[in-house]
Amino acid sequence: MEHTLQPLPEDYHTNLSKPLSGEGTSIAIPSGPNFATSEAHQWTLRDTRNTRNALLAQCDWTQASDCPLSSDKKAEWATYRQALRDITSSGEPVEPRAFPSPPSA
Repeated sequence: MEHTLQPLPEDYHTNLSKPLSGEGTSIAIPSGPNFATSEAHQWTLRDTRNTRNALLAQCDWTQASDCPLSSDKKAEWATYRQALRDITSSGEPVEPRAFPSPPSA
């Protein structure tokens, strides 16, 4: 089965109480100053996992054998990636502002 990314609806960030579902659903990392405290959306463990998975996917390239990063930088990225994996170990939702920061370029 092949999955294709589809653009999110224009009102996605204003309609956060509507869950994402269905085949071909895109993953977006919601942002904005009031997102985590919005009454229209309660951050869930699913949101945490989706955000973590998206962040891991964005930096997969840093661990490839042909990656141009130095060994030290690869190690920094590996540590960051492990911190992302560990973020769901408590089984509790974690808001975006509590996620670890990626290593500097």
